[in-house]
Amino acid sequence: MGANIHYRGRAANCADVEHIMNTAVMFAAEQEWMFAIFDDPMGIMEDLDKDDPGYLEHEGPIRGTVIKAHRDCEAMRLVFNVRHELEGSTKTQSAPFEVHAQLVELLRILTPRFAELEVVDETGLWETGDVTRAKDVFTAVDPSAVDLDACVREEVEDDPFDGGIPDHWKGF
Repeated sequence: MGANIHYRGRAANCADVEHIMNTAVMFAAEQEWMFAIFDDPMGIMEDLDKDDPGYLEHEGPIRGTVIKAHRDCEAMRLVFNVRHELEGSTKTQSAPFEVHAQLVELLRILTPRFAELEVVDETGLWETGDVTRAKDVFTAVDPSAVDLDACVREEVEDDPFDGGIPDHWKGF
């Protein structure tokens, strides 16, 4: 279990894909999130460098938008193929819970334009709408909830080199 949002769906037609993209971009802009729009009708973007943050692995024509809601959150990829289908997963675990909740809200706003949409939210927020429970689940898997200072203190207390660096290691 983690804090991931998995989604897959199909828009009925090109007009719905366009509306989903526009709505997602407007939502991202209102939140002051970074986003990119992809429109590759020929399916030839594979010449991009895989280390490029804008790189999208795909086969054939695609169209969509990628939203970077927070620096500690994976990008949400709302990218459609020629059959108006999309599938993706966004890991939000390292970002604040509010970002996770806003991405779920975005999917709710987009839902009417999908002919089919399946969402699995590992916090349960999508399924139940229970923000308190979802936040509890999110916090339980939040790596920042671990007291790293305490872990470091424990390690330092057990430090075998407490008396300093051994002479045979000096000079490395």
